[in-house]
Formats: sequence, structure tokens, C-alpha cells
Amino acid sequence: MSLQYRRSAVEGNRTRKSGQGPTLGWIGAAPALDRARENTMRIRGGPLASDGVSGERSADRAGALARLRAPAMETGMVLAVFGLAVMIGPFGTFGLTVAERAQYWGIIIGVNWAQLRFLQILLFRLAGHDRFWLATLGSTLTASFPATLEVLWLERTFRPEIAAELTYLELYPQVLALTLAIMAPVSWFFFSRAMAAELDEIEANAPQMPSAAESAFHRRIPLALGRELHALQAEDHYVRVYTSKGDDLVLHRFSDAVEELAGHDGLRVHRSWWVAREGVAGVERRDRKVWLRLKNGQEAPVSRTYLGDVRDAGWLS
Repeated sequence: MSLQYRRSAVEGNRTRKSGQGPTLGWIGAAPALDRARENTMRIRGGPLASDGVSGERSADRAGALARLRAPAMETGMVLAVFGLAVMIGPFGTFGLTVAERAQYWGIIIGVNWAQLRFLQILLFRLAGHDRFWLATLGSTLTASFPATLEVLWLERTFRPEIAAELTYLELYPQVLALTLAIMAPVSWFFFSRAMAAELDEIEANAPQMPSAAESAFHRRIPLALGRELHALQAEDHYVRVYTSKGDDLVLHRFSDAVEELAGHDGLRVHRSWWVAREGVAGVERRDRKVWLRLKNGQEAPVSRTYLGDVRDAGWLS
């Protein structure tokens, strides 16, 4: 008999949403699968559909803008360098016509920038995510080899009289120095920003390992309930789990669940109840009995056996 079928037999396959009391944030970092399931429920109009949708959409928009900002700034910088080179005609190219200068510098700047960026990304993957300078330096040294050939070809095309006196070995140090002085720092600046944004996004969306206190029982909690645990209640061979997002049944022995939560800030208050400190909203005393009022409105009885532990923990003050 499946767990889902047993839930149906015991509770009519019900999952109650409390909706009472303040809702706190999750404890620790929930796995990315939790977020994916919650987002799916919101999209489909499920019970979580109204919970923080605008905040998530704002975060998504902010992330998209951050990812677009660095490439846009880099493109603007490349165009600015190109425009300046065409206008002032550095390295003796002012004698060319404006159209020739545009072709000359467009090829040098555009092609070399593309080569440099490709090699940066390649070396970045090989060298590691925290070695931006190493990737930039290696790509600059490597990209200068084909760049020198391209400059020689351009000189022979637009200024053959000068190209006749140039050799590859003479030109390479000049191309390398120019690339190191101008293109490498600018490229590194934008490249490091773009890669840092990418890594932040990867880390933000990566599944997080549960902490030692959470690893035992928290992974048994249904994903839709989150990780903010309020209380456990024994029901036959099941444990009813109360969280800030509702409650559900888990097929597990109550005593084993209490043992697995030994590292969590909570107490066993009754033979069939365990309560987390963060789940307590107040204390009620009726007919010489003590009840802990949970944040979801549920009340957990405190038996005389465990009353001393509850008092020592300061929950009755």
C-alpha cells in the first residue's frame, strides 16, 4: 500500500493550510527543488500562488537587468574606442581616409576583441572561477599571435609601403604591448563582472546541502511545507508535521522523529507532541493544564512529565 493511499485512508488525503499567525522565513537554505516546486505551484494557481509573487518577479527582473548590464556596457566601450580611433587616427593611420580608418580599426578592434573574449572564457573554464587575471593575461598573450598576422595583413592592404619594412617578430611585441595596455584591462573589467554575476546566479540556484541539524528529519518533510518546523504530533504510525506553510502526515515513528531532531531547538512536551521554540506563539493555562499555542493557531498540551523541561527552557515566562 503506497504512502499516498495510506494518507487518504487516514485523513481523506487532506493537507490543511493554517493561514494563521505570522509567517517567518525558512530556517537555513532550502534546496533548490523546494523553490522550483513552489514556483510551479504559484504559476498553476496553487495554495502558494499569492505568497511573495511580486517579490520574486522583482528579483527576477533585477537579475535579468544585471545580466544584461555588463555586456551592454562592454559593447558601448568597444564602440567608443572604435569611434575614437577612427576620429584621431593613431599610429600613423590619420593619413587614411575616414572610410579606410573605419575599416582598418573596425577589423583590428572588433576581431581582436572577439578573439580575446573567446580565449578568456576558455581559459577561465580551465584555470578556475577565481582566476580572472590569469585568464586575462593568458588570453592576451595568446590572442596577440593571430592579432599580429591581422595587423600585417591590414598594413599590406591599406599601407603597403610601411608593411614592406615590417616583420612578424618586430610587430608582435608592439601588438602585445598595445593589447596589454588598453584592451586587456578593459576586457578584464567587464569580463570579471560578467563572470561574477554568472557565478552568483549559479550559487544562488544551486541545491544547498542541509545542515547537520536538519539532515535527519527535515528531508522527510514534504517539499511544499518548507523548512520552518513548528511542531510534530504522533498519529498512529504517522507523524503530523506542522510548519509555517501548513501540515501533512509523514510515515515515521514519533520517537524516531524526536531523536532525529535532537540538534533542533525544540522540546518534547507530551508523549505525542514535540514543539519547536520558533513555533510557539504563547502559553495558555486552563483547568490546571498548560497548553502551548502555536503560530498556526494549533494548541499542544504540556504534560506534567515534561512540564519541568518546558519551564527550564523559559517557555512559560
